[in-house]
Order: sequence, then structure tokens, then C-alpha cells
Amino acid sequence: MKFFGFICVFFFLLSCNPTYVIAIQNNSSEIIKLKAQVSERFHSNNFDSVVITYYDNNWIEADIKPKQQLDCGFAIAGLKNNIPFNEMIILKNKDTISAKNHKELLELFDNRGFGNIMTPYIFIID
Repeated sequence: MKFFGFICVFFFLLSCNPTYVIAIQNNSSEIIKLKAQVSERFHSNNFDSVVITYYDNNWIEADIKPKQQLDCGFAIAGLKNNIPFNEMIILKNKDTISAKNHKELLELFDNRGFGNIMTPYIFIID
């Protein structure tokens, strides 16, 4: 009977979808500015380290200092239906990263350029 219980718990744990944080991490030596229209999936709990200013029509602005990370939400098993933004612009010195729709956001999070992505869904700015 104990073996059966162990097997049930084992299969239950295997069938659970993993939950990953969606975040933007600044690994550069300068402050980056995030401007974004957030979706209902946006949730941040690091108000003590990154100040977020909220505007009309679900727009936010945040300055992310070097070596800081802004948690933006969570993805269960995959990113496709969990993106916390409708539109996003990241400004770094003279460079700009932008995504104006869901498709571009998915492509942006797959990009390995000046914005790198590491599983689980941490968008890293170098």
C-alpha cells in the first residue's frame, strides 16, 4: 500500500506544470528605462528595489538600476499565453529595444542579441 501511495505521489509531481518567473534583469553598468503597456498578467512584487510609475491605459515606466531585476509575472509551462505586456520599450543609453504586439514580444524574448534570454524567462540586458 505504501508503494502504491509513493507511485501516486510520484506521478502527481511529474504531471505538474512548472511555474517560472518572467523578469527583466539589468546586467549592464547603466540604468535602463522600461516603458510598457502591461496586460492583466503583469505582477511585480519588488517595489522595494525598482520604482514603478503607473500611467493611464495600463502604461508603466520603471528605471532598472545595474544588477537589479524587475519581476513582471509568472509563466506556467510556457510563455506564449503568459506575457505580462501588450507593448514594451527598453531604453539603454543610445540603444532601444521595442516590441509592439504579442508576436514581437515572443520574438523579443527569443532574441539572443543585446537583450539575452535565459530560461526561465529572464530577459537579460548586457
